[in-house]
Amino acid sequence: MQITRTKIDTSKKTSKKIVHVSDLHFYKKYPKKKLNDIIDLVKKEEPDFVCITGDIIDKPEVTKLKEIKEYLKFYETISSISKIIVILGNHDLLDDKKYIPEYEDFLTHLKQIKNVYLLRGGRQEFDDIAFLSYEPEKHTYKKEEQKLNQNEELLIKKLPKASKEKYNVVLTHSPITIIKLKDRVYMKDYDLFLCGHTHDGLLPTFLSKNMNIHYGIISPTKIMFPKEVRGIYNQSPMIIINGGIVKFSKTSHLFQKLDFLYPSSANVIEIHEKM
Repeated sequence: MQITRTKIDTSKKTSKKIVHVSDLHFYKKYPKKKLNDIIDLVKKEEPDFVCITGDIIDKPEVTKLKEIKEYLKFYETISSISKIIVILGNHDLLDDKKYIPEYEDFLTHLKQIKNVYLLRGGRQEFDDIAFLSYEPEKHTYKKEEQKLNQNEELLIKKLPKASKEKYNVVLTHSPITIIKLKDRVYMKDYDLFLCGHTHDGLLPTFLSKNMNIHYGIISPTKIMFPKEVRGIYNQSPMIIINGGIVKFSKTSHLFQKLDFLYPSSANVIEIHEKM
């Protein structure tokens, strides 16, 4: 597992450690090592929170698998150590006019696990930190680089308001609209955005020794050589893009066989009040 460590100084009174992962893309015959690596990292770091920024399943139909019960146990294991804040990504969302009872059952069971907070465009506040979430509809992910104005308006309209006193962490699956936001005045009250979705731009490991290189090979919408799909952006607010536990999922078909070439990615983030 490739781990990126980030220390953040803030003027707000808080001291928190977060493990951030994304894009687990659970599917049939899922490699247990990927989940065990996350569990081992959480046991070692003992963070206050584990943030999972979407695409927790490869497609809603996988919730019909008998293996989905084992996947829920993964969340139970982590939640016995840390609080889990989880959002959904485009792969997690149902298509229009489609209903899968097992999918609804999966989400219900996930929400019922102690210390698991599934945010569907809402918020969850703790003593000195607030987690906010932004969940656009599934269709907004298609060619989102070409729909920036439309998606920017949607983001500004739907993003929950920041807490005035607490450190505000926003979980959103895709970073593209946030990074390319034209008018950053709307973001001034938020402190940190955690994202996934871009799978590190599929940049091979031997080219990514500098973890803060922002370009990639290809974007999720098949844009070649995208410029802003990975790394840490020290703009206001700070944006951290997780490279994903899975790079090529089952829905990648033949390309899925290349997933072993890419390590899973995790971010360990320490937030402290500056003295």
